[in-house]
Amino acid sequence: TFNTNGVNITLKKRIPVGAGLGGSSVDIAGVILAMQKLYDVKKDVLEFAGKLGSDVLAVMDKGYKIIHGIGDKVEKLNGNLLKLYYLVLPIEEQILAKDCYYLFDKMGINYPEKTQIVKEFLLENSKLGVITNVKNDLYFPAVKLVPKIKENVKVLSMYGASFMTGSGTATVAVFKNKKDRDKAYRKLKRKKIKTIKVHSV
Repeated sequence: TFNTNGVNITLKKRIPVGAGLGGSSVDIAGVILAMQKLYDVKKDVLEFAGKLGSDVLAVMDKGYKIIHGIGDKVEKLNGNLLKLYYLVLPIEEQILAKDCYYLFDKMGINYPEKTQIVKEFLLENSKLGVITNVKNDLYFPAVKLVPKIKENVKVLSMYGASFMTGSGTATVAVFKNKKDRDKAYRKLKRKKIKTIKVHSV
């Protein structure tokens, strides 16, 4: 389709598997973008990318997005949006997304809608507004599947607003600035708690 002779690829993963961080989709997106650049492919690859994973399109470009459906409907938030800093605490245990969603449906809990609220705070560049309103409705079913998630959220909440990623199992603490994030990182490191430092792009 793209008139290339193919390549051999060795992938070194840095994003923990099964942690709810979209690692597999990022891998696919990274390879597609690299191949597009390597072979100077001008053809639009978005339709092709979308067939390889439901949320690959969401990670094909940087920036904040609101994801709908099964990850295939992407609303990109444009503008000079705020930069946030994070600590990610992964664990070895994994959760299959289908198991977490099944339990979520079974529990039948209705949660207050926060997406539009957080969107407005992002557009207003209100770090405090985002940090105090961000949440994850899959947290409770995920904790039933992997109780350690609750413990990790509690640990991170001592340093900043914390929540679970995706359908689990990693947890995240969010900070308004790099200084506070790095200070928390050093404290956790002294406690032998390994976290990963990241920031929004």
